[in-house]
Amino acid sequence: MGEPFAVVSEGPALGDLAGRVKEDLPAGEPVYNILLFHARGHGYAYTFYTLKDHPHTHVIMWRSTDGTELGFHCRESEVELLKAALKQSLLFSWQAPFEIACVPAYLIAAVQEVARHKTGCYLTETKTLVFSYKSPQDDEPLRCRAGLRVCRLGTAAVRRMLERSKYDKHRPLDTTVRLAQNIASAGVYECPDAKSEEVIDPEDVPVGGEGETPLAYISTIFYGGLAMLMTEEEHRGRGLGSLVTQVAAKMLAAQGYAPHAYVVIDNAVSTAMFSKLRGWRMTQRASWMHPPYVQPSDAPDTREEL
Repeated sequence: MGEPFAVVSEGPALGDLAGRVKEDLPAGEPVYNILLFHARGHGYAYTFYTLKDHPHTHVIMWRSTDGTELGFHCRESEVELLKAALKQSLLFSWQAPFEIACVPAYLIAAVQEVARHKTGCYLTETKTLVFSYKSPQDDEPLRCRAGLRVCRLGTAAVRRMLERSKYDKHRPLDTTVRLAQNIASAGVYECPDAKSEEVIDPEDVPVGGEGETPLAYISTIFYGGLAMLMTEEEHRGRGLGSLVTQVAAKMLAAQGYAPHAYVVIDNAVSTAMFSKLRGWRMTQRASWMHPPYVQPSDAPDTREEL
């Protein structure tokens, strides 16, 4: 038995694969976005694989160049097909340090089964809620109040964002800046010259000064979602986090991406914000899965209810 996965490397082929996965939204949001990132020349983080013997299914694996970050996608009807391929594959070691990103609830039990097959143990999970954005039909223009301006993030802002991030501080600065400036990011900056409120055009947002840091910020991240939302402590309670989130979501939507965000399940502040924002709704649950392993006697409960 040979390796069941085959590399998909051509830009047009990645674009075609994204078009196929678009039928699977919202479950397919992360892989849909990152396939488009790579097809359009903005992403360089992952290699993508489909099944050699079933190339027209929706079974996809992606892997970072250093092998430490993985992702899987398939339709619910294809879970057994993906599981069998993962048990057979030798593309990565289940004994090495790694993280499986954005695992939808219907895949968690299958991934745990493969982990136990490969190692005798189960993976631990970081559970999240997934919020997806769709522009309301009666949407209103976004506005920035006097004394402030909204820009894409410059280098200093991205550096600050990575330093403050709980989960993504290990991301390389230069490629994170490229994502932030070429795809979607937003920061609210102080601007004494802005004497009156201004309407924001999400399709025409300038890049902030390279040495400037914003009061609040958010950016697209490698696994396809919006992440690293933060408002500096002294500026909280002013709606700045909500503003940058809406601007970045509209940027993504205008480019044909699927705006979404992952919120760790015990993050009550972000959950409350996304629950109130226009156009956003909680669509699914997902987990990040990783060692250290847990013994079968401590097996996780893989049942999920939306």
